[in-house]
Amino acid sequence: MTESEFLAAATKGDETAAREALIANPALASASTPDGMPVSLLALYHGRKALAERIGEARCETLSIFEAAALGRIRDVSVLLHLHRDRALEVSHDGFTALHLAAFFGHHYCAKLLLEEHADPNAVSENAMRLTPLHSAVADKPESVVAPLVALLLNAKANPNAMQADGFTPLKAAQQNGHAQVEKLLRAKGAV
Repeated sequence: MTESEFLAAATKGDETAAREALIANPALASASTPDGMPVSLLALYHGRKALAERIGEARCETLSIFEAAALGRIRDVSVLLHLHRDRALEVSHDGFTALHLAAFFGHHYCAKLLLEEHADPNAVSENAMRLTPLHSAVADKPESVVAPLVALLLNAKANPNAMQADGFTPLKAAQQNGHAQVEKLLRAKGAV
């Protein structure tokens, strides 16, 4: 399987074939899109968590802070931050910090570690969406995953009234998703 075929399989193609290709050619784990998105993140963004985790395992020593945070690999995040604390402030090729990605993919402990290492809870993504980590946290996930992340970010002084590019707020997302507990947390910190 070629690198471009592997990228296609990682998103919407045959996931079994992608796993088999990865076994046959572990170098495919280092593939990235023409604009620089690693295949592990690409697979995650397309809901292919198991494949993304296998790719991460194949690249465990070379994961970026963004991949490690998105995959919830707290040990890797810890090592990477230990080597370079400023990684908590870096921005990925698609405009997100590691904290955005940990929050979006529901990894509370990675988000906590990043905040302890001075990640900015109010960082605005450097892309057209203009999201904060709080927006990423309230994205469509079960409330049992969202609530602890929201509490963590709010306790770190995340702005409960932050607006993304289209004016959408974390409170609107909580209401849209029917997350009453998250709505209560946001309102307690001044969300309107």
